[in-house]
Amino acid sequence: MINTLKNTYEREIILPKKVELLLNKKSTKAKKGALKIYAALAIKFNQKNNYIDDYISIPATYLRSVNYRYYKFIEELKVNGIIEALEFKPGKEYFNTETGQCKRYKPLIDISTGTLVTVQLENSNTVKNWYKITKESLDYLGLKTSIKRCQFGQRLHTPITHRVSEECKSYKKYFKNIKQNFVVIDAVACQPNLLKQVFNERGISIDTEYQTALDSGFYDYLIKNTKLKNRNLSYNEKRDEAKNLYCIWQNGDKGKSKIFKSLFPHISEMCGRFKAVDPKAVGKMIQRKESLIFIDELLENVVNETGVSFCLTVHDSLIVRKEDGPKVFDWMSKKIEYLNFKMQSL
Repeated sequence: MINTLKNTYEREIILPKKVELLLNKKSTKAKKGALKIYAALAIKFNQKNNYIDDYISIPATYLRSVNYRYYKFIEELKVNGIIEALEFKPGKEYFNTETGQCKRYKPLIDISTGTLVTVQLENSNTVKNWYKITKESLDYLGLKTSIKRCQFGQRLHTPITHRVSEECKSYKKYFKNIKQNFVVIDAVACQPNLLKQVFNERGISIDTEYQTALDSGFYDYLIKNTKLKNRNLSYNEKRDEAKNLYCIWQNGDKGKSKIFKSLFPHISEMCGRFKAVDPKAVGKMIQRKESLIFIDELLENVVNETGVSFCLTVHDSLIVRKEDGPKVFDWMSKKIEYLNFKMQSL
């Protein structure tokens, strides 16, 4: 549970015997700091879905936020055969915020047995504007303050982004049921446009035909130029299928890549180069760019720059009160010029 006054929270972790013996050799102050570092590692080690080849990426910025001299205890853990570290760039502390590439770690001992201990950790996010407005907005709706960012794409997860309740399995249904005046402002074909933006920032050109697809409506282009054109589906169903087709290709399905290789050969080849290193690399880059825009740029600044008192984000969109919609829409359009936005009532 988060204590917003002290910006701390408590976590229960299992402290393996070998780690406990190492900690007991330290002074009380040093032991307290080292325990927090191990707790930070243990939290990441328990995220089973984030492992790649038995290793899990843990950025230095995360460990540094727990203890500035974290690397000294990390070295002790390595020397004592408790963990192993695999550097992304040998000899360098390296972290790419877009791809999530950084030093990787794996436990060398059984971390599932030991003594159950409670550790108090600092939550640096609670002082950020995006956290404050999210909490205030959730409080206004009477929803629990569950505010987390995932490691993979740095997306923000709240009760709104998941199933709000058993009755309301989507945020749109939830807002419709509470019968209050809110609007959602979201980016049009967000991820296909962000793929272009991310590649442009890296000096990678895109196919002329890819730009044509973006200009003419990306998912409509896919409908017209794939087998979706002849399927006996409604327009909305075809559009949903086109979105799914793109997502599967972006996130690494080799079978679907043939379609895009035919339509956009150059950008497909470049995506393939990233995926050869990490099959999830492209999806991770796009999600992290999306999060940077909608959380760290828009949600972080929306209160100070537009004066709104309610705002939530769902991945590639902001939800605000209906009366604030027009000014927030204009503000977003000016702030992020390479994306087009649309607004609709909830």
